[in-house]
Amino acid sequence: MPKHSSCSRNCGGRRGQAALEYLVTYGWGFVAIIVIAGALAYFGFFSPSRYLPERCSFGSQLQCVDFQLRPDGMIRLQFRNNFGDGIQVVSFYTFSEAATSTMAVQNPVITKGNLSSIFNVTPSLTENVNQLVAGDRVSIPVIVTFRRAGGGTPPLHNVTGEIFATVR
Repeated sequence: MPKHSSCSRNCGGRRGQAALEYLVTYGWGFVAIIVIAGALAYFGFFSPSRYLPERCSFGSQLQCVDFQLRPDGMIRLQFRNNFGDGIQVVSFYTFSEAATSTMAVQNPVITKGNLSSIFNVTPSLTENVNQLVAGDRVSIPVIVTFRRAGGGTPPLHNVTGEIFATVR
């Protein structure tokens, strides 16, 4: 008489049933974890910008010393001139989701190694400015146009930088 194991007929069905029971039992937990992670991502919990420090970078030659973003769109900047000569700031150009603005300045000269006066860069009045929301973190690119201070009219140069800060 041949020996038959006890699972010769139903062994595949029992394994399938066990796998299905496992998926049904633990699948709900997996779905719940995905829903919770999606909700946290939607509300900005996983937003890396929340954890990054504020920064103002224009390179080493035009060092950003102090900066502030205000809800009315104004950007306050103070620079240190690390160029070999004095420079004369001519204009600022900013572009962001809130506004695009070009602002001419009264040609202040920043002498070599010294701090500038504080520049208040405001959006132009012709733009349809969406107000910045206090507490939001935004990144605003800024282009500073300058020329070397000295005799004659030296050519214009641009320094591109970025301000990443909380609107206050």
